[in-house]
Amino acid sequence: MTIRLSMRNSYVKLLHTAQQDPALCTKAAENWATLGWAVSRNQFVHQLDRVRDIRNRIAHFDPDPLPAQYAEELRQFVRLLRQLT
Repeated sequence: MTIRLSMRNSYVKLLHTAQQDPALCTKAAENWATLGWAVSRNQFVHQLDRVRDIRNRIAHFDPDPLPAQYAEELRQFVRLLRQLT
């Protein structure tokens, strides 16, 4: 089975089962199981989506400076990834 994803939110969709497409839900469950990470999947997907939001803000040239809270969220996510890998 081949599953095509659009670039928009695709890395979140690779892990999140709250989707309308049953094939994507099944594949997301398989992807999460393959990772074997001992963290809350819902929490991880939420944090990954926050990273996506922050990335979009930067990539689309938001004229406002990046709030310190966003920078801290990114640092926390990097620490989590380092612990998991």
